[in-house]
Amino acid sequence: MGAEVYKTDTMDGTSLPAVEGQVDEPVLDWQKGQPARQLNGKAIVDIQTGEKIGQVDDLLFDPNTLGIGALLFSEGGLFNRQSQSLPAINVQVWGKDVLLVNRSGTGGALDQMPGKDEFVKLSDQLRGRYVVSTAGERVGQIDDVLIDERGRLVGYDLSQVFIQGRLAELKRIPVNATSSLGKDVLIVNLDQLQ
Repeated sequence: MGAEVYKTDTMDGTSLPAVEGQVDEPVLDWQKGQPARQLNGKAIVDIQTGEKIGQVDDLLFDPNTLGIGALLFSEGGLFNRQSQSLPAINVQVWGKDVLLVNRSGTGGALDQMPGKDEFVKLSDQLRGRYVVSTAGERVGQIDDVLIDERGRLVGYDLSQVFIQGRLAELKRIPVNATSSLGKDVLIVNLDQLQ
């Protein structure tokens, strides 16, 4: 009898038995995800120099990878404030109080990132977007995206839910239920909620 393989990358630190033939990927616990708006106002600090380079103003969401593509932040003082962006891949630590970034990291400049033209600004382009099911039923409306402690998108928080059942209680949808994210609506497969 072979040794049992365990996944140890769960949100609460517990181990889960791996399923034979399954790729060993981190387990995303979408019910424990934190709303992305909690990042607003957090300090962004260069991990190499310890210098505060700004604070989070907003996030750019990548509909192709269903993840955070970049941070938007303000840099400078009251009279010389400038808007800047930083690819999310440069964030080394998504801390409780501070984001530690490698400003000269592998992500490069936002304008050099492939697919950046399709990025969606979280505050005014994704929040409020309607959610419909693959069966054509109106499900709800996005309030925020949910991220884990590593900055990965794990789900959607809904401000309104138009259907009955478990989803009406949770008001959250896991990211793996995404069928497609278009410029007008998010289409989800409700079978993924089982």
